Amino acid sequence: MEKTFFEEQDGKTLKELFPHLNDDEIHRFEESLEKYVGLVLRIFERTYQQDSDLTE
Repeated sequence: MEKTFFEEQDGKTLKELFPHLNDDEIHRFEESLEKYVGLVLRIFERTYQQDSDLTE
């Protein structure tokens, strides 16, 4: 079975952090977390770009 991004990282897995969640809930949690991290990254990049534009 192929490892996901979060499983490849050092440290605890989501299943270890949230042992009360079943596999389907872990999968949905991981998908939501990936979307959230993507959104935060886009906000950061946009803010960083605006800062760069202002300092030029």
